[in-house]
Amino acid sequence: MSAPRSTSSTDGGQATVPSPFLTYATTPAEFEAEVIASDLPVLVDFYADWCGPCRALAPSLANLAEEHQGRLKVVKVNVDQAGELARTHKVSSIPDLRLFIGGKEVDRMVGAPDKAGLRAFARVEPAIAEGSSKK
Repeated sequence: MSAPRSTSSTDGGQATVPSPFLTYATTPAEFEAEVIASDLPVLVDFYADWCGPCRALAPSLANLAEEHQGRLKVVKVNVDQAGELARTHKVSSIPDLRLFIGGKEVDRMVGAPDKAGLRAFARVEPAIAEGSSKK
């Protein structure tokens, strides 16, 4: 597993945020291990540091990964550092989100959804507030 890291763009915005809950893949072998071989559903974010919408989406992805730790994995792929992966997955615009379940791509979305749209895409429910119960 690649270690979490933060990469800043030239204007100070970040397309990644420091988070122990995010995973990064830059090689086909890492992608295979982290995404295809995962027992968990995996949301893959193809992004670039210079991409404004990617920077705007980064905190929501980190929060989603933290809230659903052990039930959903979030893997980030920097298209500038992982061109082979971007070509293999035919990424033409970013942010490009892919959902993998059982090693198979089951959904994709181009653009930066709001928090509710991101949760719907990842097929997760909002976190239940502490002290409340499901009905």
